[in-house]
Amino acid sequence: NKKQAYNTLKSQLQLEDESFAYIGDDVVELPIMQQVGFSIAVANAVSQIKTHADWTTVLAGGNGGLREACDFILATQYKTEEAIALLKSLKRFFKNIIVISHIDGVKDGSDNVIEVVKNGKDSYVKSE
Repeated sequence: NKKQAYNTLKSQLQLEDESFAYIGDDVVELPIMQQVGFSIAVANAVSQIKTHADWTTVLAGGNGGLREACDFILATQYKTEEAIALLKSLKRFFKNIIVISHIDGVKDGSDNVIEVVKNGKDSYVKSE
């Protein structure tokens, strides 16, 4: 349930809807996309999603659309270099990264969830 996962994440991070961006490709994502501060449709999204999105990527989901959206957000906030520096500094802490895809919901109590989106599906990246 993506809506439940979104609400859990919002509560855990203690953020308002306006602080979130959400990327989607199908009508099941529409309620969340209408709730967040910035909604994004990937290029291969259904027309209803593209109509309601604040922005549409050039690249398709699964073919760089999510990366394009992340780059766009970082660039508009002038944070690209900051993000690259942060990733370089974190590299020494994470020797092995495990990506667990296609999981619905946010794991409550998990201290090592550092990402919750992968190709439009709920995902977790955990340190090992």
